Amino acid sequence: MIIYRVEDEKGGGPYNGERGSMDLLWSIRSSRTYQPGPLDDIPDFKHNRNYRFGFSSMKQLEGWFDPRFFGALAGHGFYIALYDVPESGAKCGGHQCAFNSTLAKLIERRAFKDAALLGLPLFENKSSTPVDNQDVPF
Repeated sequence: MIIYRVEDEKGGGPYNGERGSMDLLWSIRSSRTYQPGPLDDIPDFKHNRNYRFGFSSMKQLEGWFDPRFFGALAGHGFYIALYDVPESGAKCGGHQCAFNSTLAKLIERRAFKDAALLGLPLFENKSSTPVDNQDVPF
């Protein structure tokens, strides 16, 4: 499956990466979006040090990061990264997904401005198989 993740060029996210900042996090947390913790959102979630967090769709990403903050995220050096993850390596809830980063293949990183220009959703989400991994629509 395709996972959408907000991250910088080193893979760090706005909550735990080098480019995160308290001002940015306060702005994101002050938005009107509901952001439950993984234990409250993802069925059968258990913490794993290899897990990273992302979203099953651009719509889900927009539900977490209000598009009004896309400029701020871009200004802090964040992108929308697309990962191909086997279904067995991801657990999704209603608001977010946790995925095993050791099983994930980075497809590309797109600038937030590209998301606005291209419209949403950017990509169709489909199950991946070893044969399909080269066949992601762009």
